[in-house]
Amino acid sequence: MEIPLRQEEKCLGCFFDQQIQVLREKGPEKLQAILAQAENSKPEIVKRAAKMIKENPDNKRIIPFLLIIPENFIPIKEQMRMITGQKEIPFVFEDVSTSHENGIKCIFNIEDGTSSCNRTLIKTLESLDQNRRTLSLCECIALVLQGNVRHNVIAGQITTDDDPLTVPAITLGENGCQIRRFSVFNHGENYGTPSCGK
Repeated sequence: MEIPLRQEEKCLGCFFDQQIQVLREKGPEKLQAILAQAENSKPEIVKRAAKMIKENPDNKRIIPFLLIIPENFIPIKEQMRMITGQKEIPFVFEDVSTSHENGIKCIFNIEDGTSSCNRTLIKTLESLDQNRRTLSLCECIALVLQGNVRHNVIAGQITTDDDPLTVPAITLGENGCQIRRFSVFNHGENYGTPSCGK
């Protein structure tokens, strides 16, 4: 996925179309029904992203927007299959989603986690601007699916109550893409916590 560096709506429109195409090609049949609905939101999303880039022209590492599949619509395991192509996905977290979204949603102003590599989640949260938040697991899946992420991605939101000191991390390694537990106090050169605008 090429990140558009200009605010022209034509350029951002192509960026939107790229994401829709990935979802159309890799998503399950159930997803196809809501892609047309998502396309109806394209003008609004592109306009908002263009304004954001115009206001922050020097930040070239920011992804303008990402289309997100709510986990209550397509479960996390099925979303991971879109990345790996595997039928069986090891999953170490309960799906405790409280989301009630009925269609594709969108997040804006995404930093892919590169800036927080080798920093614990606790430190990242402490330094995060008040107008930004960390990504949920399904938002991280969208980032890995659509982006050119080269590091392991930490989801900075607690997913389960049985161990509140760990969060999901999507690891990219020789064994393929997997979801693992990652301590909020650990850090690594190849682990980063992405964030987006609120």
